Amino acid sequence: MVPDKISIAIADDHPLLRHGLISMLSLHEHIHITGDYSSAESTLAGLALKQPDILLLDLSLPDMNGEDLAPHLLKKYPTMKIIILTSNNSAYSARILLDHGVQGYLLKNSEQHLLLEAIKNVHQGCIFISPELQERVFKMAKQIKNDLISADNLTNREIQVLRLIADELTSQQIADKLGLSLRTVENYRMVLMQKLGAKNMIGMVKKGIMLGLIE
Repeated sequence: MVPDKISIAIADDHPLLRHGLISMLSLHEHIHITGDYSSAESTLAGLALKQPDILLLDLSLPDMNGEDLAPHLLKKYPTMKIIILTSNNSAYSARILLDHGVQGYLLKNSEQHLLLEAIKNVHQGCIFISPELQERVFKMAKQIKNDLISADNLTNREIQVLRLIADELTSQQIADKLGLSLRTVENYRMVLMQKLGAKNMIGMVKKGIMLGLIE
């Protein structure tokens, strides 16, 4: 059985990597390269003319972070699928991007057969994660599910304070903005850390992002 034709575009600012991917993927008759881009700007311009089935997207483009670009592209081109191709082995980054709708997260040091497997799986509508990240990503997803129980316990005021903390306002600035005393705001901080199971402010904000309480 002849595989379905799959159109691929590549967005990465390293010419050697782009050209290497093009050379490798072009050896497979069922894969067609529609374009290669070195920046977010050129990616947006190229995709406006022609959208591939799958975009291989680096996270570290010079003019825009891939974590910001991916959700924008998926919203603009809902039928296009994205595989993140990156050196970033953070399970947290993978989880966030998967939550944003990307279908694949593959490390650049992966073997060639894993890239082909990722393309095949994503084209068929499945999620693909680098094997070395799978356990950590799934463990994080389970933890997020458990944490949703504590998120339900947050009051509207606590969520409001959490969002202001994420906006980098000091306790005094939050107090002034909400008409509260400084001590009350500090109490909210402590309660939020306890409810979200965070050890510090950074962890608290991360939990808020993962739970969808902070955009």
